[in-house]
Parts: sequence; C-alpha cells; structure tokens
Amino acid sequence: MDKRWLVIAVISLYFMSPVRSEVQDSIPEIIQNIQESKIVRTLEKVSDFLNNPDTNYVAHNRYNFTVMLQSNNLYEHYKLASKEEDKQSLAFSPTMHAKLGGYFGYKWLLVGWSFNVANKKAAEKRKEFSLSINTAALGFDFFHRKGGRDFKISDIKNIDLGNSSDYDKKFTGMTAKVTGGDLYWIFNNKKYSHPAAFAQSTQQLKSASSLISGISYSRHVLDLDTEQLPRNILEALDPSLRIEKLSYSNYTIHTGYAYNWVFAKNWLAAASFSPAVALKSARVHTIDDSNHHLDLNIDFIIRAGIVYNNSRFFAGGDFMMNTYKYSSDQIAFNNRFGSTRVYGGINFGLKKKYKGGN
Repeated sequence: MDKRWLVIAVISLYFMSPVRSEVQDSIPEIIQNIQESKIVRTLEKVSDFLNNPDTNYVAHNRYNFTVMLQSNNLYEHYKLASKEEDKQSLAFSPTMHAKLGGYFGYKWLLVGWSFNVANKKAAEKRKEFSLSINTAALGFDFFHRKGGRDFKISDIKNIDLGNSSDYDKKFTGMTAKVTGGDLYWIFNNKKYSHPAAFAQSTQQLKSASSLISGISYSRHVLDLDTEQLPRNILEALDPSLRIEKLSYSNYTIHTGYAYNWVFAKNWLAAASFSPAVALKSARVHTIDDSNHHLDLNIDFIIRAGIVYNNSRFFAGGDFMMNTYKYSSDQIAFNNRFGSTRVYGGINFGLKKKYKGGN
C-alpha cells in the first residue's frame, strides 16, 4: 500500500474515533486551566501595570490587525582624531542606504520583511537586526549592525598632503560592528505615551511630557587597515592614528526629557533628548602596541517624529540618533548611528470589546 494512503487512513480513523471526541471535550477545560494558572494571572497583572494609561490622555489601539509600509534610511559616521600637537583627524562614513519594507501585525506583535532599494552590492555584506518592545511604562531596544566595506573618507583635517591635495575618497580597509541594548522607564506613563510617537500602537489625545531614565550596554568594534589609505594621507598620518583595531564596551545610565505635542486633532509632534553618563572599557591596537583604557564621558540619545493617527489610519516619520565618544591620552574617537523612517498603515479587525460602540 502507498504510504500516503496509509497516513490518510490513520488520520481518518482518528477523526472518527471516540479518542478524538474525548480530546475535543477536554480542550475547553485545558484552556480554562491555562487561563486560571498563576503564571498567566501574574503576566496579566504585569501587563496591566505596564499598560494602564489615563484614557483622557492616551487611547488604546482599537484593532487587532495592522498592515504597514515603511522606508528606512540608515546613517553612520566615525571620526578618529589625534591628540598630538597637529590635531589630525580622519572621518569615515558608508554610503547611506535605504530600505523599503512591508509589515503585518497582530495585537502587540509586528513582523515584516525589507529590502535594499539601492547599493545592493554593498548591502549584501551588511548585517542588521533590531527589536523593540514598547509598553506604556517600560521600553526595550536591541540592535546589531555590521557594516560592509563601502566606506568613504568623508573628511580630513590638519593632514599635510603636500603638493597634491586630491585623494581617492573610497576606502575599503574598514569594517565596523556594534551590538547593544537599552532598557528604559517612562515616569509619567499615565499621560505620556512613548508608543504613540514611535510605535503607533496607541494614540496621544492631549499633550503631555515625561522624564525617561534607563540603562544601556553596547559593544563596538572597529577594524581598520590604514595601509589601504591613499598614499599621500598615509605618509603624513600621525603614528597614533595608525590603528589596526579599536574595541570598547559601553556602560551607560541615562535620564532625559520627552514631550508629545498634540497640535491638532489626530496629529502629534514628539521629541526626546537623553544625555547618558557612559563608562567605556576600551582596547586599542596599533601597529606597534596594544593598550587598555577606561574613559568616562557623556553620550546622547535623540528622537523626534511627527505622526497622523485617527485610530484606523496612520502615517508619519521619525528620526533617531545615538552618539558615542571615547577618549584616551593619544586619540579621540566619535561614532554616530542614525535612522530616519517614513511609514503609513491601516489598522483593521475591530476588537470585540469595541464592537457596537463608537
């Protein structure tokens, strides 16, 4: 007998058997037991605590499903500066690349797929992943970025190029990687909605503000082959800038201010600014030496956006920038990561508790 028919026969016997009836009869009881379990009740209490805004200021999403289109542009910038007397500096940036994606959401879960609309060859060597969890009171962001070899020399200062001031700006001797996470608490979470501004999962009805505090960790690794620099730059470069690898772990505590301005019905302008006290544990590898340093300085987290949201339809754009700074006796290193989004979508599938109401 064909194995496929044997499988079908077995499945048919199961569906006709009293065993199936017993399983079906027990399903409601199983579900009820799960719903009444201590773990589920505890999770529900935690969820209610984290998502319990004042409905005069913040409206919950009334729908189960979301479809959204989004365009995302990513920006990176790296600057190395010498602390020698001549104050030389080199800055690098990859070609800014754009992504276009479609997303589908069910309640709190949003999944999707995006693709590069330009610079596809360079983008093949890039790896990017991000995850955000947004509640009224607590937020978490995780990010991982690994750059390709599509960097360009965006700026040089105080480097004597001699008779020839021209140089090839394309630079393939550099890769950069950053991985990190940020956990933050929104103090005025009853009236101010961070998700309304940056996740579109709620709707801000009245203007409100809040302090935001959190902790974050990130790991940064920069591999640099200075031998691939243009010859006239390499010959004039300070030894302190002939770095082979720079890596550091960044531990921060940040506190900032966020404001949501409802300037017209269904319209929201939002901004937040958070300085961060940062401790960096760094190791710098040069051609001749390797040194470990600790550095305490100030980083920044900046967000801004504008949103139209009438509960059913939403559209808008936002901007986010993270800045980092490291300094030792010989060099200073600055890196920035930014992204801009433009998006639009529709919510549908009215939740049961809102059916029959306004």
